[in-house]
Amino acid sequence: MRKADTKIGKFIGGAAIFVALFAFSGDVMAQSARELGNRLSRLENEIETLSRAIYRGEQPPPSSSRAGDAAGSANMEIRLQQLERQIQQLTGKVEEQSYATRKLNDALERMQGDLEMRLGDLESGGAQNGSSYGAGGTASKPRPGDVTLYNPAPSNASSGSQTMGGSETMGGTRNLGGGGNDAAAAYENAFSLLKNGNYDAAEREFETFLQNNKGHPLAGNAKYWLGETFYVRGDFDRAARIFAEGYQQYPDGAKTADNLLKLGLSLSSIGNNKDACIALNQLKKDFSTGSGPVLRRAEQEMQRLGC
Repeated sequence: MRKADTKIGKFIGGAAIFVALFAFSGDVMAQSARELGNRLSRLENEIETLSRAIYRGEQPPPSSSRAGDAAGSANMEIRLQQLERQIQQLTGKVEEQSYATRKLNDALERMQGDLEMRLGDLESGGAQNGSSYGAGGTASKPRPGDVTLYNPAPSNASSGSQTMGGSETMGGTRNLGGGGNDAAAAYENAFSLLKNGNYDAAEREFETFLQNNKGHPLAGNAKYWLGETFYVRGDFDRAARIFAEGYQQYPDGAKTADNLLKLGLSLSSIGNNKDACIALNQLKKDFSTGSGPVLRRAEQEMQRLGC
């Protein structure tokens, strides 16, 4: 219990840091946007003043023009053109900042969903006979042949299908009921590297595990966590391939729901929203009951994508 509390604390601390950084960046962007807006307002007022002087024959303030002076009128015309160009440039900057703000909001929503899902995993004490994020009840068996989710190129690490048994602990290993100690130790080592943020090394260790332990009860889990090493580093194309392979190769495994969810999230991250919706819909179909946070996260993403 103390170990789970420590991990929850780490995740909450990480989440707090992320939210603080996001809030800080949001404040900076908001301040910058206000400054741009003020500059635009000042330029528009100056243009309006110059326009009255040039086209309506009105007397502008002494600092803006000299009435009746041809040279002054020419100077005002030049100044007017300069102001128009500045407004165009500032308008472009405002549009760029608006786009960046939307991207940051999307990233925050994704991070919040992932944190909720992972915290749910920690609070439940790990996976129990189903999805790794605390599935409850009995889920209907998925049928990968029902729909083409994604057709990945073969990855470097591949393994055959194997029905999973036992339950995964917080340390990442499963209670295997004897045997396979060397493989379990290798899996534990790879999982520890992943937890500690050493993603490059974790990738290599999970690939080695899959190459050396085809058909092992932990192979399906290793496949999923291999995909996670790419997902957390933002390599969503490779992550999508691994998650798709994991779903297709281990349809009865403990990570089936998680593979479908992360497949959908990875595909949406590379702009393949159509296939992302297919994967997420398949998740809802295969796991209409149970899978708690996983299913809720899928529904959030489907709503965001308009599936």
